[in-house]
Amino acid sequence: MAAQKNNGADDGENLSKIKGLIEAGEIDAISIDTTVFDDNGMRLDKGLFAQLQQFSRHPSDLIISEVVLKEIQLHLIEHLQKAKGRFSRDMADACEFVGGEIAEVSALKEKLSKMPLPEKLCEEQIETFIEQSKAEIIVAEKYIQVGDLLKLYFEKLPPFHNENPKKKEFPDAIALASLDGWANAEKRKIVVVSRDGDWKSYCDKSENLYLVRDFAAALELFQKPDQFIRSRLERIRADLENKESDMSRILRQYIKDYDVWETAVIEADSQFEFEEEGVFIKEIVDVVLLEGEDGIRLTDVDDDSFSINCEFQVEALFTVEFRFRKWDSIDKEYVRMGKGNVAVPGKFEMSVNFNLPIKSRDFEDGSLNVFVGQVFIEAGEIEPDWMSNRD
Repeated sequence: MAAQKNNGADDGENLSKIKGLIEAGEIDAISIDTTVFDDNGMRLDKGLFAQLQQFSRHPSDLIISEVVLKEIQLHLIEHLQKAKGRFSRDMADACEFVGGEIAEVSALKEKLSKMPLPEKLCEEQIETFIEQSKAEIIVAEKYIQVGDLLKLYFEKLPPFHNENPKKKEFPDAIALASLDGWANAEKRKIVVVSRDGDWKSYCDKSENLYLVRDFAAALELFQKPDQFIRSRLERIRADLENKESDMSRILRQYIKDYDVWETAVIEADSQFEFEEEGVFIKEIVDVVLLEGEDGIRLTDVDDDSFSINCEFQVEALFTVEFRFRKWDSIDKEYVRMGKGNVAVPGKFEMSVNFNLPIKSRDFEDGSLNVFVGQVFIEAGEIEPDWMSNRD
């Protein structure tokens, strides 16, 4: 049975209208806001976000506000800093687990310390992305006046309104007004991808900006699949809905091996202080493809391959590991209380981006990238393992 998508979806009639405008040549550009980058793994070089590079060979153009680009830069630097810190921490744990030498960890940490700073890595990745996508960066001061922003602000026009902190909305206002100004100056119309309600309110009032919430749906609007690709998509849907197919079997194993630790949000209670040490998928209970067009969207086609984005609901059994400690008020230090783990059922939504060769029907000849949003796990009351094994 296919699953229902529970987040806000795009209106099918609106998508058909936009598709018609693209095919008529009236819309020939696409733009994104920062939420698209955040929602797709904060990676410029792989996954769905990297497919924006197709617009380097596409008749339509990728347009990005300088405000959005700077926000992406800040988010990417923070993401790289966290990844570097986590890798450094996990090295020692992995060494202890496999019985390695401390010297090996020290050597790896030394190599890590010699890597470019996150700021430098971010700069290089953004330069590469812009070059490969041939994105046009819209400089705000060329297309908007201070008076335009003040009008939006004082008349409480989108993206400003009473419920939102107004200062926070200025970056959005600059980004949207500059995109609108560019479209006016160039006599162009743009598909704008964002799940932000204030962006939608602004685009609804604009004659040049057409908002689409779902990134995969937006990319699909720019594709022109032939009958062969349509037939392949029908077969892929049948394979993904058949839990005994090779495609479903390989996908389930890939999900089981996926590291959900980074996106897990764990709630637990204990008489001791504790911290999470790891989260693992112990067992896949069910994987269900979303119904209709939300389940599979064609996001890129070239001479040799095509890409699709698939949305699933996953039911799984997780193993969560904890480390416990207690404050010794006499010795004025923490005392280790041991470790513990619990098995907890949970559900989450997952996006899978497949890149498949046109001339091969073997799923294993392609590649896939998985993105999982936040996984909420309620572990309940927890304690060290030794307290549960007293007999």
